[in-house]
Amino acid sequence: MEQDKNVSSFTRLDILIQYYLDRVTPYAVARWLTNLGLLIVFAVRIIYIQGFYIIAYCLGIFLLNQFLLFLTPKQDPSFADDDDDDHAPSLPTRSNEEFRPFMRRLPEFKFWYITFKAFAISLILTFIPILNIPVMWPVLVIYFIVLFILTMRQPKLIADQAPAAIKEGEMVNYFGRKIAIDASMSIYQFLIAVRQNGENLTNDSGETTSHLMGMFYRTIRMIENGIKPVYVFDGKPPQSKSKELEKRLERRTEAEAEKIKAADAGDEEAFDKFARRTVKVTREHNDDCKRLLTLMGVPYVDAPTEAEAQCAALVKQGKVYGVGTEDMDALTFGADVLVRHLTFSEARKMPIREYSLTKALQGLRINFEEFTDLCILLGCDYCDSIKGIGQKRALDLIKQHRNIETILKNIDKKKYAVPDDWAYEQARQLFKVPEVLPADATDLKWTEPDEQGLVSYMVKEKGFS
Repeated sequence: MEQDKNVSSFTRLDILIQYYLDRVTPYAVARWLTNLGLLIVFAVRIIYIQGFYIIAYCLGIFLLNQFLLFLTPKQDPSFADDDDDDHAPSLPTRSNEEFRPFMRRLPEFKFWYITFKAFAISLILTFIPILNIPVMWPVLVIYFIVLFILTMRQPKLIADQAPAAIKEGEMVNYFGRKIAIDASMSIYQFLIAVRQNGENLTNDSGETTSHLMGMFYRTIRMIENGIKPVYVFDGKPPQSKSKELEKRLERRTEAEAEKIKAADAGDEEAFDKFARRTVKVTREHNDDCKRLLTLMGVPYVDAPTEAEAQCAALVKQGKVYGVGTEDMDALTFGADVLVRHLTFSEARKMPIREYSLTKALQGLRINFEEFTDLCILLGCDYCDSIKGIGQKRALDLIKQHRNIETILKNIDKKKYAVPDDWAYEQARQLFKVPEVLPADATDLKWTEPDEQGLVSYMVKEKGFS
């Protein structure tokens, strides 16, 4: 009985806290002014008693981490990783649905509530003498400033070393341009982004339709802006990619198990998170999109192996202006122009970002062969990377030794563990001479859309209204 009373008391307390939280939710300014007041009181107390610097330091680190979560978008495919559900553009699930252009990973109210508790707890801890651990506060301040700068600054090799290689603009700037688009990556993003209640959109027959909605509206947007898209679909992956595919399968399996746990626990947020990680582009998804593109009068190409390699080949063959993808491997395959954010939601207001391979090589002061080795050092789908070698270190090594073979002869193998049977030569060959279709095998033609066929396919067959 006593245990039941305790549980009941905690339940009533939770209800009471939630009641007042609901009451203060609309008053954002007042809430943050309260936090500011707590921060001032905490700071005055720390300065007055000249102690508890370790508490202040820990509070600062905690607030920095929460602030980064607050600034981070919940869905951002800018630097996509195939197993990360947070890298997805925001797409409508219904034609009349309104969307926010930016969804935070840590919502504003949660950010406020977490910081409120942090300030309150930190203030209370300053009344516990045992926690007043003597430290040199200037050292903590300097360390915090350095940590803040390193944390806030996300190094991007080309942006830092060759800024002239990047230019930003709007979609309208590509009027009249032919762009080869990595279809598989686009479909993957659509399957992740176009969801309802944590699941893909489906029609009355239970067939997934998220990929069709994304492909249809994104393609229309490009055409309306004068772009001539050509979609390139993945073929059979090269044998050297088998290890990477096994890792992805393992991650999807783990995510599936976590999704089931979240469903059993009734945790909708966790369920949605892990459901996104189980997404895989199937042959049926590809076939659906190919049929849609045919009816829209938009050409597509079936690559023998990697779509990025075929996209780059189309650029080198002079058939298209650039490659539309979020995968930087297109540059390593030799595409002189890479266009990112092309298939992003218009609501996100993200500028189109164009990368020039020629200017990147000039800015990095290396040639294309060295650039290929640099990309392999930094990690690719075809072989493991050397742990401990970051972007700046990799570039320095390439500039000093000019190729991976010489690097391996000179680096400290105790400090930098080289993978066993490291297949960097095979990866280099795949980038240098990928399996692609010859120029005369790709005849790109844009035709008038089959309006009746589109209506029949999308409305009658796929259940769109």
